[in-house]
Amino acid sequence: MRATFILLLILLSGLSFGQQSFTLQQAVDQAIANNSQSKNANLDVEIAKKKIWETTAIGLPNINGEVTYQNFIDIPTQVIPAQAFNPMASPDDFAAVQFGIQQNISAGVTATQLIFSGSYIVGLQTAKLYKKYAESNAVKSELEVKKMVSQSYYNALIAKENKMLIEKNVNELEQLKSETEKILEQGLIESTALDQIRINLINTKNMLAQLNRNIELAYLLLKVQLNVPIEQEITLTQSLDDFSSQEYLDITNEKFDVTQSIDYQIVTKGEELSKMSVRNNQFSQLPTMSAFLSHSQNAFSNKFDFPNWYPTTVFGVKLSVPIFNSLGQTAVIQQSKLELEKVTNQKETLEKNLQVQYYSAKSQFETNRDQYELAKENLSLSKNIYDQTVIKHREGVASSMDLTQAHSQYILSQSNYFTALLNVLSAKTELEYLLNNN
Repeated sequence: MRATFILLLILLSGLSFGQQSFTLQQAVDQAIANNSQSKNANLDVEIAKKKIWETTAIGLPNINGEVTYQNFIDIPTQVIPAQAFNPMASPDDFAAVQFGIQQNISAGVTATQLIFSGSYIVGLQTAKLYKKYAESNAVKSELEVKKMVSQSYYNALIAKENKMLIEKNVNELEQLKSETEKILEQGLIESTALDQIRINLINTKNMLAQLNRNIELAYLLLKVQLNVPIEQEITLTQSLDDFSSQEYLDITNEKFDVTQSIDYQIVTKGEELSKMSVRNNQFSQLPTMSAFLSHSQNAFSNKFDFPNWYPTTVFGVKLSVPIFNSLGQTAVIQQSKLELEKVTNQKETLEKNLQVQYYSAKSQFETNRDQYELAKENLSLSKNIYDQTVIKHREGVASSMDLTQAHSQYILSQSNYFTALLNVLSAKTELEYLLNNN
């Protein structure tokens, strides 16, 4: 009995673990955390941070140690005039001699310090600027994920809300069909009236089946974006009322500042990186100075035994001055300046395009919002007409054709309403992206 109870608890805990609930913001946050594009953008930021330290370390002291052991199996041989040993020898005679010890070992340490390098200074500034560039790309990725997930969230809610209305229509038609069958049994109406209601019911059920498939696809897409297992159930805790209010849709009063656009910020940082490239190529023609200190110990022996060690210590300063490189570096500088000019042109074009995109998106949003308000009013009117026609049909005042027309008009108004709502919400997400609203 106890084992059964424990097993039941495990199953219940598994069921609760297998379902997740999301507000829109929670869905966006989870998608950003799991989206591969956002992950890579954040990794680029971390890489840029490491690049800053890598570049900084170039200008800090560097210490290297080295141990070298040599065993001369054949000691190098040199030849010298034989007269060095025998004055009576012929000038053409030479004596072979070996210089060196069979085994020698040395151990040393060298410290270097960069004193001045124009390229190092620019390189450090470039690394810090690249970090900001990577951060802007990460923000862009997050904004794109937010736009994508928001549209999917809205689409899923709208499909679900539409389904609820269609189900209500099906129930009403089922009830009306039952009532009409009883009236037909009494011979008060013709069978065509019942057939017309049945046609409406069949068409509405077909719409409901299509909506069920649309809902499955909408939730499937959202699960993929959230990186949630396909078999796991998810619940959207917000309703359409949260996103269709006048307050939520009031966004057109925000002022557009092109410098706040994430795309403009990225191209601006790209322009700054191009300027740094020009400076780096220019500074590479300046002298480079570094200092070094080296200390080593050396030992020599014909056996693997080194009783005596001999020290060597050297300190020095190295100055490297570019003199002439056949104007190759001049060509490199000119190329980087031309690349900078290209980026500047792209920035100017983007600024104009962003202005056009904003006013176009704002105009589209306002148009969609007006259409949504009209569709909402039309839905209310068509619902009222349909309800009144149903009452009149029950009283025998309205014909089955009147009921069919009223029902078709009501269904069309529903479809137009949800389409208008999705359009205005989609236009809002596009406008928020341009306004760089996180």
